[in-house]
Amino acid sequence: MLAKRKEEFELYQEVPAVKSVEIPQPKLNTTLRAKCFMLVVLLSIMAMFTIIRSAENVSRGYELVSIKAQADKLERSNEQLKLDIAYMKSPQRIKQIATQDLGMVVPKEVYFASQKTQ
Repeated sequence: MLAKRKEEFELYQEVPAVKSVEIPQPKLNTTLRAKCFMLVVLLSIMAMFTIIRSAENVSRGYELVSIKAQADKLERSNEQLKLDIAYMKSPQRIKQIATQDLGMVVPKEVYFASQKTQ
């Protein structure tokens, strides 16, 4: 009985001979590869163009902010100059210069000429 079992075991242990099957290697599609390469190159160029345009827009934005700040500064300076002009033209200042620096006297009576219309 032991011999019989041994034979059965050996039968199961035998590996059937496997024929080697050749797997055909796929042919490379060089036209598809070239098209994919061109697509990648085209997308890379478009991405670089987009990045360059974005960088230009950012730098122009900074220039615009700088110019606006400069314009605000000039407008404030202009307003200050307008106030200075108004001060220089004020009658009180002119009267003060006339009386103190030039020695003029304010008249006590003032006469106005008027024309009667008929």
